Amino acid sequence: MRTSEPGVALAMVEVAARALDEDDPDRASDLELALHLRVLWRAVCRLQAQFSRRLAVWDARRGPAREGAASTSGWLRHRVRFDPPVAARQIEVANGLAELPATAFAYRQGAISFAHADAIRTAARELGPDIMAGGGESMLLDRARQDPPAGVRRLAVRLRQRVDPAGAVRAYRRMCNGRWLSLERTMDGCVAVQGLLDPVSGEALLSEVDGRAGCCPDGRTPAQRRADALVAAVRCGRGGTAVNRPLVTVTLSLAALRDEAGHDAPLLGSGEPLDAAAARRLACDANVVPAVLGSLSEPLDVGRATATVPDGLRHALWVRDAGCRFPGCDRPAGECLAHHVRHWADGGATALDNLLLLCDPHHSLVHEGGWRLVRDALTREVHTWRPDGTEFDAVSPPPERSTWG
Repeated sequence: MRTSEPGVALAMVEVAARALDEDDPDRASDLELALHLRVLWRAVCRLQAQFSRRLAVWDARRGPAREGAASTSGWLRHRVRFDPPVAARQIEVANGLAELPATAFAYRQGAISFAHADAIRTAARELGPDIMAGGGESMLLDRARQDPPAGVRRLAVRLRQRVDPAGAVRAYRRMCNGRWLSLERTMDGCVAVQGLLDPVSGEALLSEVDGRAGCCPDGRTPAQRRADALVAAVRCGRGGTAVNRPLVTVTLSLAALRDEAGHDAPLLGSGEPLDAAAARRLACDANVVPAVLGSLSEPLDVGRATATVPDGLRHALWVRDAGCRFPGCDRPAGECLAHHVRHWADGGATALDNLLLLCDPHHSLVHEGGWRLVRDALTREVHTWRPDGTEFDAVSPPPERSTWG
């Protein structure tokens, strides 16, 4: 009997699992347990890869239909008891590996996990076959062998920023358009909170909540401290005055700030990559920590946080503009940020004549959407031009984020 026969191999898996179940891990030393965990995880990855291989064939043959299932996803939900999102992800990875031979091989060898394979497959969908075949898959696979899946995803974003900056902006807009927040009152009067934020908004929320939550052992769980911190942030919100904003750290080169070609993607403090247009938007009205980077990106000097727009100037801006100056927008000043008409990275002054109040959606529309605003110093009117160069009629309804495409 050949051990390579599928039935024999599956029986051996069952025998191995039974033998491990009969072993008492309490009798193993720490070194032995560490070895067991590494070997077992590699085996788990290899078995998961074999599941993916067979799932791809099963799906291509429409095998689930012969078992009375309406779809492969339905079969996985009922026979393997996957949740619907998990079933869909399993099928997408299984089928996507056909276009990623090096990734599929590393997955079968246990060098990467299912989550790594999923991250590379997602990156391939965004980067396209030309970039993947031109070395992209190899770079992502090398990162997968060293880092968690999040590292693969971040590298993919940086690659996209370098080779296709316009596509990176479009991808960021899709993330912004996909934002959502659900606040639902439960039967007992509590409020259930669920949502999804784009990287910049999420970074601001994490900064604010984590800063307020602290880590003092006061009897509350970390989850309870975060919940209390979120409520405290809402209660101490902007109201009718300018207050300190959460500190969002962005590391970027001078070339990125000036929007020059060929720059590396800026990074949020958490390591999440960001497109340059969003970084320039954040730099318009933020607490800026100047960092001088050397030729090898090593930090040579880091200064103190300084307010781009001082509080006195911000109050004057609030009094003058009273709210968002994008034609047709009626958001109040408390929901707006200071926008440099000529960016300070391009030599624009942080002065009242060079500043406008813009709400966050329209601020993003200018920086990431390619719209242009000019304030007439004599008439104080704001003139707006679309990305195609045509002037925007102030009587027309203002564009929404959903029009970004």
